[in-house]
Amino acid sequence: MLAFKSKGIALTWISEAGLNVGLDVDLDVDLDVDLDVDLDVDLDVGLDVDLDVSLRRDEFRNPCSYYG
Repeated sequence: MLAFKSKGIALTWISEAGLNVGLDVDLDVDLDVDLDVDLDVDLDVGLDVDLDVSLRRDEFRNPCSYYG
């Protein structure tokens, strides 16, 4: 909750001609702020990795070697 209240401003000055000028300002400000933040975060991250690596060595023989 934020609350702010201000009241009363008075200014007086004398001009070059000798005229007395006054200014009264009555300021009444009421500021009332209610801030209610409800943050609900549901984060579900699933990672399923199935890695199947097979290495195979094939031997290729020269068919001419059988007839040697």
